[in-house]
Amino acid sequence: MNFENYFITSILNTELSDIERLELDSFMKKKLIEFNLVPMIPRNNSSTFFSEGVHGFDIVDIEDILKKYVKAYIKNFLKNNLKIDVDVSQIEGEFKSKCIIKHESNQNHFLHTHGSNIFCIGVYVHKLPKNSGNTWLRNPDNAMIHVLPISEFVELDLHEGHILVFPSWLTHMVSNNLSVEDRIVLHFGFDWNFGSIDKDFSTYMNHFKNLVNFK
Repeated sequence: MNFENYFITSILNTELSDIERLELDSFMKKKLIEFNLVPMIPRNNSSTFFSEGVHGFDIVDIEDILKKYVKAYIKNFLKNNLKIDVDVSQIEGEFKSKCIIKHESNQNHFLHTHGSNIFCIGVYVHKLPKNSGNTWLRNPDNAMIHVLPISEFVELDLHEGHILVFPSWLTHMVSNNLSVEDRIVLHFGFDWNFGSIDKDFSTYMNHFKNLVNFK
């Protein structure tokens, strides 16, 4: 798996196996033709969400694949930031905000975060035509931005068949789709249960979470 370091944190940006990609692409195609998906246009962007209410649609068919990468991200987070090495079997949680996001020509997604709802955000890139927009991360270090403005944003190198996982508090955006084709991704959040590690760790993380407004 490929982890990349940006600013004060790391993200997971890696290519799925051929079998995993086939399963996720088949899931996406099936969902996109279902009539019960309700299109929603959020306030902070011009893209369209397809979902089934606030919590999103059922992803049981692909949940094991997504958990594999989310748990790998959390394991890496614990090891690099807290010097704690855990088995991925100890990491438990719940998927939330599951939806498909479609950017048609000239659509984008403005700067935003998910910091008060979930621990990390995941994106599976289903369709990414050339010049259809890309994901940008914003430096959370305001002091550095004032000293060196060029350091404010970084553009991620994404490709079809990639999965991306990053902290929910990290400000991000998607630039304009300059192509005539749709940019389509699967979006999901993961609410990590800190108590799945142990009681002391849960107490520590919940205190930390309150300080930084994770939830």
